[in-house]
Amino acid sequence: MRSIEKSAWVTALGKLARAGLTLMLACLLFPTKAICAEVPIEDFARFDIVTFSKLSPDGKYLAKSAQVDGTSGLIIERLADHKVTAKVSAGVERGIYDVWWASSDRIVATLFEEVGPIATPAATGEMIAFNADYSGLVYLFGFRGNVDKYGFKTANVSDGFAVMIDPLPDDPQHVLIAARAQPHHPEAIIRLNVADGSRESLGELPEHGSAWIVTDQTGAARYVSITRSDGSVASYLRANDADPWKAFATTGPHDPTVVALSFSRDGKSLYEALQQATTDGGRYCLATENIENHDRKVLSCDSDAAMHHVTFTFDSSEPMAIAYDMDMPSKKPLAPENRDLLTLERLRKSFPDSTLDAVSTTRDGSKIVVLVRSDRNPGDYYLFDTQTNKAEYILSKRDWIRPGDMSPREPIVFKARDGTELHGYLTRPVGVAGPLPLVMNPHGGPFGIADTWYWDADAELLATRGYAVLQINFRGSGGRGKAFEDAGKRGWATTMIDDLTDGAHWAIEHKITEQGRLCIYGASYGGFAALMSAEREPDLYRCAVGYSCVYDLNLLASDADFIRTSGGRAYFDEYIGDGEESLAQASPVNYVSRLKASLLIVHGLQDPRAPYSQAEALMTALDARRYPYEKLLRLKESHGFYTVEHRVEFYQRLLKFLDRNLAQKH
Repeated sequence: MRSIEKSAWVTALGKLARAGLTLMLACLLFPTKAICAEVPIEDFARFDIVTFSKLSPDGKYLAKSAQVDGTSGLIIERLADHKVTAKVSAGVERGIYDVWWASSDRIVATLFEEVGPIATPAATGEMIAFNADYSGLVYLFGFRGNVDKYGFKTANVSDGFAVMIDPLPDDPQHVLIAARAQPHHPEAIIRLNVADGSRESLGELPEHGSAWIVTDQTGAARYVSITRSDGSVASYLRANDADPWKAFATTGPHDPTVVALSFSRDGKSLYEALQQATTDGGRYCLATENIENHDRKVLSCDSDAAMHHVTFTFDSSEPMAIAYDMDMPSKKPLAPENRDLLTLERLRKSFPDSTLDAVSTTRDGSKIVVLVRSDRNPGDYYLFDTQTNKAEYILSKRDWIRPGDMSPREPIVFKARDGTELHGYLTRPVGVAGPLPLVMNPHGGPFGIADTWYWDADAELLATRGYAVLQINFRGSGGRGKAFEDAGKRGWATTMIDDLTDGAHWAIEHKITEQGRLCIYGASYGGFAALMSAEREPDLYRCAVGYSCVYDLNLLASDADFIRTSGGRAYFDEYIGDGEESLAQASPVNYVSRLKASLLIVHGLQDPRAPYSQAEALMTALDARRYPYEKLLRLKESHGFYTVEHRVEFYQRLLKFLDRNLAQKH
């Protein structure tokens, strides 16, 4: 580890190395190809090496995700001497999904398994427990429990799927979990012994459905909201773990949503993410509600952006700041003089042009793990000691990425053709002047998803190769409330495409690019938008790339995975469209006669969300017209390539394809 409190020259040198500025200086002094080589494609294709970093309650140990024996495992480090006390691997084709400290020296972990022909990680609902030195390993919950094969000391076999509710910091012997024994049965709340796996049932939930459970400050599971198959939400309340559930509130499928976040310190109120009425934008705000008389008070709201997340005090008892994320991430304090908030703000000043979030704290708040990230930095973890006022670097999400080699993401705002204000991000190569070849990169989803200011692998890769990248949060995108999302309903082929087109013309008008130097590339819905944009604006785009995407909506309505549930069908009809004729009119596969752009079709043959039949339908239509196209198809891949080798191959093909089409102005 290294401290940011070291002497000035050591600190500066460390920051230069992390930022990549030493490489830049070397390129200026010794401009050889070996030193100044561009950032390798592999650096953008690899996944984060760490997904969590968690302190033990007393601050003696740090548990961090890491690669162990070739799989996603866990490393436990003793902070006093930085000695690794355990390296935990769950075995071949398995991994550690998440961990919680049940006490100062005992961990509970959930597992995942790589399933299917594409080896995609999927949570298994299993739980194990072990000490900080990996002694006392116990299989707590799950369907497997094979002692001989997996080496667990006890085998608590359970026909069900478990999730953590609360690690119960005041009870070092137990954690609180929810478990469903049968697919269509209500979940049961269980107090689970972390030493031997014995369990005490605290009753079933009042009805079946997707459940959200909230505990109070004592660890009692007192609130649950259950989303029913018709989209309505029923919430229930009880006084303690022994009392029966009582109906609290019910909202219809189209009513503003209320999500309980936590109980107040005295247990008499709930902190809630409260959705405004659609007529007021439908944005989420923070509110508090008295559980006795339902009196509700809005604590924080933004006139433009939806609430992104809530920062709680180090003891998790009270909200202290609200994050909003429209153009640049921002936090609004609820109590500006709050001690914990002042501590984080003092530390944040050490990391200019970055955001800082507390991700783990000790019980007394004396030590904090913070995540520092930005548009040029995927994320660094630091351990901050509030007593000594020192921060030590722990590890990075992608330690091979040098922020100094990356490009800034510029928030942009412009007016659509109907006057609607649209927001997005422009990423340009550093130090390159004049109009550039530009890649429009619409996001997937599309509803409720949004591009943000934070580091983006696709945009940064393209910028390192000389391209400007424009990402527009078109109507239907998240971050601005339900009204903005609803404005994209049934607009896959119309409103959303218009917004992207207006963004492309904005870039031309502002000399960011020039006519004849644009391509459009996207994944999932983004690929749908790429092809539809190239068809509706045949003279605007030189090329289009579709990656794991949809081309035929009628076909999607019959074979996509989410269509198999009543909720998925209702979503499709409401947000995408219904009726064979209207879906055909909105499908890019039916407009290939309008194409002028070069095409690259990329698809995984095991894709359940946008099945390979989508790519087949498009290629059949193109072949019938004898329209040329390129393709990259991989058998053992799904909705987006998971294998790093295949991701590298895709990026290589993408760059060659763009280079051929945008190498010079046409």
